[in-house]
Amino acid sequence: VSDGNRPLSGVIQVSSGADSTCAVTTQGRVWCWGANESGQLGDGTNSAHTLPAQVSGLNSGITMLATGSSHTCALTSTGTVRCWGANDHGQLGDGTTISSTIPSTVSGLGTVMLFTLTWIASASAGPIQIGSQRFATFSLSNTTRW
Repeated sequence: VSDGNRPLSGVIQVSSGADSTCAVTTQGRVWCWGANESGQLGDGTNSAHTLPAQVSGLNSGITMLATGSSHTCALTSTGTVRCWGANDHGQLGDGTTISSTIPSTVSGLGTVMLFTLTWIASASAGPIQIGSQRFATFSLSNTTRW
């Protein structure tokens, strides 16, 4: 993957939607490319990009991404969630149904925490399996959600 001038380095996660893809780097920056009719690239435009474009305002501190059909959400190192793109069903979590071409903060969430669960499993006749899964948990109305 390249931003047009140099390859993206230190990519720690890639997430794809219906017609766009985003990556987060070790520096906590987010880069997106592909279709952009709903602002799902987060660069402040509705122009498609065949090369990665940096998401506006997300210059550091992003730890995890989740990409929907035409929107993306990012978890920050401070525990807030920022979303951009299509919002016809309120998927950006900002209390509106207006799409956004730049990240906006999800309202109403408590602090979101990211953790990794590592597991080892063994079956009597099978191979040992080792796995890892990343999860986010948050509080909403004093109830923990997964």
